Amino acid sequence: MIQDFKHILFILAIAIYIMLSSCQTKTDKESNLSFAKYQYSEKVHLFDNDNYPSFNIDLHVLLPSDSIAFDELYQAMANSYFNASYQAKSSPQKNLENFPQSFIEEYKGFEKDFIADSSDFGASFNWQMISKNEILYTNDKILSFAVESFFYSGGAHGNTIKTNYVFDLENKKIISATELFKPKSCAAIIDLQKKALLKDKRDIEVIDLEGLHCENNFYLTKEGIYFHYDQYEIASYAEGPIDIFISVEEIKPHLQRLDLLN
Repeated sequence: MIQDFKHILFILAIAIYIMLSSCQTKTDKESNLSFAKYQYSEKVHLFDNDNYPSFNIDLHVLLPSDSIAFDELYQAMANSYFNASYQAKSSPQKNLENFPQSFIEEYKGFEKDFIADSSDFGASFNWQMISKNEILYTNDKILSFAVESFFYSGGAHGNTIKTNYVFDLENKKIISATELFKPKSCAAIIDLQKKALLKDKRDIEVIDLEGLHCENNFYLTKEGIYFHYDQYEIASYAEGPIDIFISVEEIKPHLQRLDLLN
């Protein structure tokens, strides 16, 4: 009788072990980093009339599929995309719908200054807003991502703004320049950027070299580091956005976190 009872306990222990192992495997599998895509598009016509100019909105955002296991990364990516309009308790789709509302209100404000059916609206009243984020590079320790937004609200042309980020997957936070680079290394890094421009045969005469920096808007890959400059930041609109690349070998002497590139 006692022997039978011990046998039953042994079988139960094995069953519990298998069940716990299965749950652990499932948890580990579900915690793998993957991303869900969300999209929102809208066309808003002045006076709600299809014959009048419109504000075209096209929004795309990638966020970690598992918002619990990767909460810090989720919040960092959501905050970088939605900025002040981000509501942590709302769904990604709801945040996408709320994101352009202040711009829509500004656009619809034109209706106060014009009278429907008697106004001559030019092409500059056709506004456009396009926003997306993208994964640039990832390994076991970091994830580089960017947020890019284009906005046209009249005038000769619209403007594109792109901001890059490097997220530390181990310490669960955005990596700042002061954490990544050695103290007093900025001048040397700027010199490397100047050399990279010459290597790429850029016309230095049309670039504001005084505008080069090392404090922000960079991202890492296994090949090295990229510093990004938007239109007008260090050159004219016609020059377009400029990305300056510095190889691993060149940037290594100035890094405090060499482990991030391994």
